[in-house]
Amino acid sequence: MGMARVVIGFAAAVAVGFVMSVLFLTQHTLSTYPGFDQSFAAFQSTFVLNLQGLATGSPFAGILAVAFAIAFVIAAVLKRILKPLAAVAYPLAGAAAVPALILIVENVMIGGGVGAFFGARGATGLLLQALAGAGGGLVFSMIAGSSRR
Repeated sequence: MGMARVVIGFAAAVAVGFVMSVLFLTQHTLSTYPGFDQSFAAFQSTFVLNLQGLATGSPFAGILAVAFAIAFVIAAVLKRILKPLAAVAYPLAGAAAVPALILIVENVMIGGGVGAFFGARGATGLLLQALAGAGGGLVFSMIAGSSRR
């Protein structure tokens, strides 16, 4: 049962982190780019388009899964060494993984400097992405964490 919880928790973490990331990318883009319609209807339709595009037209979800896998393994090791960190290890790992993923994609995969994820530009955008990662880490901790403590 323990391994099943880890697999289910990981899949849920990736799904939640992905949806939250796209949600925050959409919100931050619409609110900071001049001239975009900021109505709820515009947000809703843009979010659905972004969700579909990033789910089917890019490797973003797959790269997120790899980033979470690396971050959660590191967190599992560190929480055994740093006992006070144990309760927040996975949310912190997720919070570090998503902004790192964004920076790596932009600087390594597409040559840097282009800001492929407009909604992740600047401190606010990266903080929102960290929040998306923390959400994924929290979900992982809630589902898989009790068997991994």
